[in-house]
Amino acid sequence: MDGLKMKSQAKKSKFAKVPSKTRRREKASYELPNPLIYRLSDPGYTIYHRAALGGLAATVRAWQDEDNDVDPPAGIAATLTGDTVELSWANGLPTKEVLRRILAASFKRTDEGLIELIGQNIREDQRGLRLAVHDGVMKTFLQSKDSRRAEKKGTPYTIKSPDDDEPQIFMYQPVNSYFHQSADDKMKVVIKDGAARVELMQWLIPGAQKGARALEASTPDAFLLLFLVVASATFLIRPRDPKKNMHSCIVIPDVTDLRAFARSLHNIAGVGRGTERLTDSYLGHIVGGAEEAALRFLIDLKAFDVTREKGVKGCLAITMTKG
Repeated sequence: MDGLKMKSQAKKSKFAKVPSKTRRREKASYELPNPLIYRLSDPGYTIYHRAALGGLAATVRAWQDEDNDVDPPAGIAATLTGDTVELSWANGLPTKEVLRRILAASFKRTDEGLIELIGQNIREDQRGLRLAVHDGVMKTFLQSKDSRRAEKKGTPYTIKSPDDDEPQIFMYQPVNSYFHQSADDKMKVVIKDGAARVELMQWLIPGAQKGARALEASTPDAFLLLFLVVASATFLIRPRDPKKNMHSCIVIPDVTDLRAFARSLHNIAGVGRGTERLTDSYLGHIVGGAEEAALRFLIDLKAFDVTREKGVKGCLAITMTKG
């Protein structure tokens, strides 16, 4: 399939691999340039960076959308173009407080303990889509127990469809908190060769194999990669044997235009305001394989761009066999 790539091995990227051999390195505080500018055309970016930048762009668009109840982070100015996201703040505002405000305005949880990614712009009444996102993220990006604090017992969740007489009841695992909400406290910064670096958790970048080496990134890139979860779509893969558990799949888009991508991502949740979508419900996120997952996501993203510039040129589908 044109534009569809299956993940087989880790590639060279801007988050460089460094030896894991223990060495003394000076600890540092998390600092970011002001203004903080990301460009989609950065030649060092991989598909992960471009997708994460798309997730940040969608989050900025949600902050600026007057048709929702989302509050932007106080004191943070944000501008969005097709190629650039720029964030800035008052010079006297500490970087730690900047991070705290941005993360608090981007990564939330509902009263029912569901993960809420502001950049996806999912309305409160989209219960099926909310559950699909929560369940998918828990089985992929937040698969590691170190990445979230969750209830041990499952909780029933009711979805009522206008076309069904009886509501559907699903079981899910509520979260009390997850990594992205407090990344400012959890991401450790060290000075290596005179530059500040952040060691990245492998589950933060699915498909980037850690192996005998650690993944590291600059502080701006580490912050950016938190938004990869916003741009990516997660699916459950039906097993051929009904006695076996479902596998999970992550579809990472190769973003080519930030405004177009953010608009398309928001439109997936826009049921009742436009074209019917394939992935706007819980059952729409259960597929027969990675190829079907990628195709569904691409169709939904591109459906809104028929008369506009294209926001993506392909995607990367990653199957996860655990969880």
